[in-house]
Amino acid sequence: MTTVQSAYSQSQTVLPSIVAFLDILGFSRSTQEASLAGTENDLLARLLNALSTASSNIRDRSVSGPVAYHDIKFFTDNVAIGIPTHDLAFEGGEPELGFALRSIGSYVLDMSLSGFFVRGGLSFGNHYMDDTVVFGPALLEAHDLEDQAVYPCVVLGDSILNLVKRHLLWYSSVDVAPHNRHIAVSGDQRFFVNYLHMLDDGFGPDPSGLAAHREIITTQLSALSGDRHVLEKYIWLANYHNWYCRVEGTPTAFLIDAPKRFWFNNLSDMFERVGNTLSEVPLPCRTRLRMKSDTQPSVIRRKHQAAGERE
Repeated sequence: MTTVQSAYSQSQTVLPSIVAFLDILGFSRSTQEASLAGTENDLLARLLNALSTASSNIRDRSVSGPVAYHDIKFFTDNVAIGIPTHDLAFEGGEPELGFALRSIGSYVLDMSLSGFFVRGGLSFGNHYMDDTVVFGPALLEAHDLEDQAVYPCVVLGDSILNLVKRHLLWYSSVDVAPHNRHIAVSGDQRFFVNYLHMLDDGFGPDPSGLAAHREIITTQLSALSGDRHVLEKYIWLANYHNWYCRVEGTPTAFLIDAPKRFWFNNLSDMFERVGNTLSEVPLPCRTRLRMKSDTQPSVIRRKHQAAGERE
């Protein structure tokens, strides 16, 4: 059996990399509560089961050759991921960023469907990691982004946004770029991984996954009604869930009954290509686009209706 080498083992130097730092929302609090209730083993079993499923999406090292495509390190409820970029001058890190958005999106989705919501940061810069050490300025940026993430999402740093803006100019419009599906924007101008997109199998969001996501958030909204600080995070999740449902045109039965306090947009609501430049869409136009996405039936909604589903 061939041993796969670390993505950084051949150089033992920092390399330009896509770097993520992730952790589980409220895990310390959950651990303390489980300890007081004597249910630590129940929480541990849930965590191990969730990680067993979710980690497979970012542990995959199936590449041609003996060197891993990326490295990953788990410790307690944290995950650090390093993905060295190749041929940066020609490809601009797009293959590696695409891999990061898909694998992180899948990990966050799987964890959320097990009741563990994730926050984190995604950055680009010099990085090194092996079995002993995780090192570099990109890790520091990703960690700082995670620390600043008030709501459960994986926030993209400015270093990543610079790559994204470069990539968007390689497409005829922002609408058709894959980034437009994998990245969402919150009302406070935070760009984050749109993990619910990973429910889309090419024919629209998986109804069972969307229903499970709805049920978990609805349960937490009820359970946390007396804790305003934590409740606000689940209202954010509910608003994100509802925004995604409206954009995809899913039946209203999938929506969550929650106060509407947070707004979201696609990248195509924020940027447009004008010739060989990328321009920001004026704020009033973003509002119109957002309202349009909230109300306009999509191809997916028509597909549900054609299949006989009623809203």
